[in-house]
Amino acid sequence: MEEKLRKRPLALLLILTVPLLFSSVFISPPVGAGSFNGRRLGMGGVMLSEYSEAQTRNVSFRAVPRGKVHTSIPLPLGIIQVLASPPEFDPDSPDFNPFEIADLATNFPVFLRIKKPGVLSDDVVMDIARNRLAIDLGEMSQAVPEESFKLGGIFDQPEGGLNIRGFFAGISPLVVAKSDFSLSPSLRDALREGHDFLPNTSYSMKEDAEAQAGAALGVGYARQLNAIPGGKREDPRGTDKLAIFAGGRFKYIMGFAYTKATPIVSFTTGDTLFGSEPLKIDFESMMTKSLPDGFGVMGNGTGLDLGVSAFMGGYEAGLGLTNVVTKIKWKADREFDVLEDSTNEVEKYTIAEDFDYTSTVPLLVVLNAAKRWRGNTVAFDIEKGVTRTTFHLGAETSVRNVAVRTGTWLDGNGKLQFSAGAGFRFWVMGLDMALITSSSVLTGERAVDLALSLSL
Repeated sequence: MEEKLRKRPLALLLILTVPLLFSSVFISPPVGAGSFNGRRLGMGGVMLSEYSEAQTRNVSFRAVPRGKVHTSIPLPLGIIQVLASPPEFDPDSPDFNPFEIADLATNFPVFLRIKKPGVLSDDVVMDIARNRLAIDLGEMSQAVPEESFKLGGIFDQPEGGLNIRGFFAGISPLVVAKSDFSLSPSLRDALREGHDFLPNTSYSMKEDAEAQAGAALGVGYARQLNAIPGGKREDPRGTDKLAIFAGGRFKYIMGFAYTKATPIVSFTTGDTLFGSEPLKIDFESMMTKSLPDGFGVMGNGTGLDLGVSAFMGGYEAGLGLTNVVTKIKWKADREFDVLEDSTNEVEKYTIAEDFDYTSTVPLLVVLNAAKRWRGNTVAFDIEKGVTRTTFHLGAETSVRNVAVRTGTWLDGNGKLQFSAGAGFRFWVMGLDMALITSSSVLTGERAVDLALSLSL
């Protein structure tokens, strides 16, 4: 006899959302747009040489006079907004919704959220018979990826240090995470399309996740190539003279923690879905890890950053390479976890201990260009990131103490986003504001945030 059950499948939600949470901890609207700077956000997050964070992606910008640029202080009103009205975390509460928590973690509103993305309902309809099972996830099916789902990010700012006559040194954090999560075609069709689970069929999900954390100590040199050393430095953005800059930075990396895991969960149905034989569930995971026992350095490595840029007649162009041949050597352990049939428990088997392992920090490539004339700026950049190539496009026009801005960009999830903003200058202080969109990692629905920052 067939029956329909409505329930809250918390275990299923965790299986679907935990990999997304792990890999997208660095993905938030302002970071996706490239900055917390209100002016830059209003221009779609496009990179310009005058921003201090641009020096991380193109080391040649360290030698370029910054010109008339102000220090930006973001106002994170979104954090206050979340603290004032947090989601329900109690699973026993009728207001508890795991997707609301997952969406908050993957799309955290640093700035004031004007429009929230729709939240998925966690109600599920299951159609069950002796040899039939169909699951209607309803709105939840939107969270099931259609293809391999890749997310990742890198956190390597700010960089504190010294800069003397072109030579510079500094230290910065280095945190990298990436994940590739996928379902077998059979499981994807059953969960996303509502197809029946079939007898004698294998269903599986797998993930390839990696995370590493440390600190980078960098030393380097940047200068204008077509200028006399020690000569007068002038802002090249407003002159007709050709100015070419180049720079390089060597990095020594102290590794604090590393982990790489490849879990696979699968099950195979029998001749009858709900026959006398229990459903066989398989789980296995290979994990390589180098984790500190207390505080200490677990690994060490080296890397290189390179950059070149040119300015002439209001035009600007630059190419930056970050983490060129950057690797970290670890003393790592490797273990294999497997669900044993005999005990129905996950057993851990040590494969190797304290062995030499080398991880790679992803290469980042940024190409940017801009044109400035009579208070107007149009700029574009394209960046090869950790898992995806993205771009930013922005424009600004200024009249005296008022600026109007707009922009668009492709975010880390492959979604096109938009922004519009304005800036106002009052003597020694300014206010920059921007309306920026973002898309939920789980549903793809848009949110709109109001970004505010002071400029001094």
